[in-house]
Amino acid sequence: MALPRWSGFQKRLPTAAELASWIDIGPDAICIVCGSVSGNLEMIDFDCAGEAFDAWRTMVEEIEPGLVDRLFVEATPSGGRHVVYRCEAPVCGNTKLAQRRVDASGDAPVVIGGKTLTPRRGADGKWSVVVTLIETRGEGGMFLCAPSPGYEVVAGNLANPPLVSAEEREVLLGCAWRMNDAEPAVAGAPQHAPGPHVRPGDDYNARGDAREILRCSGADAVMIGRGAQGRPWHPAVLAGAATHPSAEEIAAVAVEHYRMMLDFYGVEAGLRHARKHVGWYLERFAPGFTGPAKAEIMTARDSDFVAGRLAEALIAGAAPTLGAAA
Repeated sequence: MALPRWSGFQKRLPTAAELASWIDIGPDAICIVCGSVSGNLEMIDFDCAGEAFDAWRTMVEEIEPGLVDRLFVEATPSGGRHVVYRCEAPVCGNTKLAQRRVDASGDAPVVIGGKTLTPRRGADGKWSVVVTLIETRGEGGMFLCAPSPGYEVVAGNLANPPLVSAEEREVLLGCAWRMNDAEPAVAGAPQHAPGPHVRPGDDYNARGDAREILRCSGADAVMIGRGAQGRPWHPAVLAGAATHPSAEEIAAVAVEHYRMMLDFYGVEAGLRHARKHVGWYLERFAPGFTGPAKAEIMTARDSDFVAGRLAEALIAGAAPTLGAAA
């Protein structure tokens, strides 16, 4: 049975009489309305047979060990995944988190992941489609779920969705955003010179001189967002107000940053906040520090141990990476 209208339930729960009438009809599928009406419930939808799920889970585990294991997970008929939780803070509306641009031969519809997509021609004259890999269902949204046909529970109990903090939700969504690989086509953008196309971000990572890149590109400004993760001094360096730190200075800043978070938030909340920052420092300046050794730092509760091991890893790993990461 499909309800002729469901928008009213975006703001209120069904009455006992309404629930009874639906059950009497014998529904063949169940859906859940997200957002505040369901206790700030949100669902992360992994489409395209869930191809991004494992990589996303690995990233989340490095920053917040054990977080994904707490969440409800179900498999969808197309092989995708639904990850469901409630949040302590209000959630936003449906949001696309990670997409991929796929070239097309023309304007004829193409089928990817069981969905028919219509190609569009970009400013460069090339046809392409944008495939959504990860998106959310939040305030005002809804989704089909188990035990609807084709949906199978993988982990957790949907009758009692787990509660996550706003910081934990930020980790879940942030790791998905990092997997976005769809560059928007900009109308009127300058034409690239002949030869291999190098994205500005890759060019910057290779040469490490934002002002030179601005001069060559003709851009008026540079936006710093995730580029400052793991290097909070970076905006000052670009502004000419500081110089690139040495390996020892990087270690000192990281340790001070870690201890300040514990002091500000308290040990319990501070450990949760600090893990993602510790992960960013290690990822950027000690990329070879992986596996059990990294997991030990990320999960340890002894602040002196974490500070000592973090400093050792950064001093040993930062020097060879400064040219690429500064």
